[in-house]
Amino acid sequence: MGHYRYQTGGSLGSSSPTYVKREADVALYSALKAREFCYVFNARQTGKSSLRVRVSSMLEQEGYECVSLDLPGHGGKEQNLTVWQWYKSLIKDLNQGLALMSGTQCRQWLAVRQHESASDVLRSFFEDVLLGQTGDKPVVVFIDEIDYVLSLGFDTSDLFTLIRFFYNQRADNPEYERLNFALFGVTTPSQLIHGIQTTPFNIGRAIALAPLKLEESEVLAQGLAGYMEQPQQILAAIFDWTGGQPFLTQRLCRLVMEYADSEGTLMAADGVARVNALVQRQVLAAPMEQDQQTYLETIQRRLLQNSEMKPRILDWYRQLLLAGELAIPPNDPAVTELRLSGAVLQVGQRLTPLNRICQTVFDMQWVQAELAKLRPYAETFDLWVMSGCGDEAHLLRGEVLATAVKWAIEHQIGDLEHRYLRESQVLENRVLETQAEVITLEKRVLEKRAKLVAGIAGGMVLLAAGFTANSVRLFRQAEVGRAQAEELQIQALVSASKALLAANQPLEAMITAVRSGQLVQKHKSSDFTEAKTGAFMVLQQAAYPNLAVNMRLPYAYRERNRLTGHDGNVWEVTFSPDGQTIASASGDTVKLWSLDGTEL
Repeated sequence: MGHYRYQTGGSLGSSSPTYVKREADVALYSALKAREFCYVFNARQTGKSSLRVRVSSMLEQEGYECVSLDLPGHGGKEQNLTVWQWYKSLIKDLNQGLALMSGTQCRQWLAVRQHESASDVLRSFFEDVLLGQTGDKPVVVFIDEIDYVLSLGFDTSDLFTLIRFFYNQRADNPEYERLNFALFGVTTPSQLIHGIQTTPFNIGRAIALAPLKLEESEVLAQGLAGYMEQPQQILAAIFDWTGGQPFLTQRLCRLVMEYADSEGTLMAADGVARVNALVQRQVLAAPMEQDQQTYLETIQRRLLQNSEMKPRILDWYRQLLLAGELAIPPNDPAVTELRLSGAVLQVGQRLTPLNRICQTVFDMQWVQAELAKLRPYAETFDLWVMSGCGDEAHLLRGEVLATAVKWAIEHQIGDLEHRYLRESQVLENRVLETQAEVITLEKRVLEKRAKLVAGIAGGMVLLAAGFTANSVRLFRQAEVGRAQAEELQIQALVSASKALLAANQPLEAMITAVRSGQLVQKHKSSDFTEAKTGAFMVLQQAAYPNLAVNMRLPYAYRERNRLTGHDGNVWEVTFSPDGQTIASASGDTVKLWSLDGTEL
């Protein structure tokens, strides 16, 4: 069994014993036989290149002329290639792959056309050379890693327009029936070309490339048969981790075989447990360091590489992990990037986690950590989400909100984040309106108080003029008026505190309530009974948790310690400069306390 090799990098050869035939093999082969334009777009390391090699070999055995173009091998932006130079390199590879002209003849053919446009030269090559020198044989051009054109520094839409042109020509010239194309890559049609009238993809056939199926993977079990009693059981344990992802499945098969070869037979009784232990030790423990073929690193890079779209991609992925699946929204490029990352699997119109390995490596903790690097409001947003998106205590205010909104404008964020910022803005506006009402109330009180002071001043003038009975009456009226003004001020502060409580601003409400209480303490008469009751009630509502809970308020301060020892009213409480001691004053008594409430 030593010659049975599981391959964990590159394309599997057409005769590889570990190649697993999928529905995509039959679909691509049949479609190309029917002269259909085909494209296979999926995440990296899903077996696209191996599928191309396999189907190309099958067609060649039936007399087809097949040629493959690997686009990264033609250079690009790093080499400062022009459009003409890049198209010329494609022509040279096509010529060499199909053995149409000698190298010298090809260079001469290109030289006489150096003043023509690149797309016209490529069209002439297909029409005059390729179709002219292949007899009546059908020709299939396979283009691998077509997404590479997105990294070039020039427009390549002419390439796709030309492919569309060749298919349109079939109606008038049957010779074009012999020419066919198949494209492979990590992209979508809309990313490659936008024009509806010129894109070939609306007349082509998309070939779905699903994960491997356990029941179709007997060839993988054959390689394990010489090392364990029940290879199918071991293969099922491998699939439980990989979900049939081709690269990971081949890799785990190889790890299991190497382990069995070094340690002895993997018995059926503990084989599954040993597979699990291998995954934990060889894959999940420091996954990026052990990912020699950069499979997991590729997924991570795809999820994080788009700085503008990254917050939205991660937010969609977070929602998928929370719900276990995600309905695919229409025309959302962030979801497209998530699908092409390789971390998820598309099933119909839904996305699900691809497998246990990816779900373990790229788990919720990983997502939250990456989002925390991005969002300036990550912690409060997560708390708000955990509260069921209903706790206003976790919404943003003031400069923090302004910073968050500015950041969101510069990035693509998820719908839930939009809602979070929108509700934060609503709360901010409500609080500002409440504060404006408080200022208006206090202004009215101050105005009334000023009028009363003016009345007192008038009364004092009369008193100084002659101490008449009328002047004494005015003085008493002024005293009563001043008391009424102070009572109005207390009532205004009570109303303001209640409004702040309703706006879910307990700290501001507490401060306002304390101000009302301080005014009440200045008056020992029973004249302010109603105002006193209101002040103490609102102070309790802001300060005591039981009362807040009973009133179904979403906030509450908790009592940490109670300082018990004064016989009379406590008029002053303060902390020492180092914050470690509390001093309280009652009448002519001063007491010192530790932070835990112990009297010193």
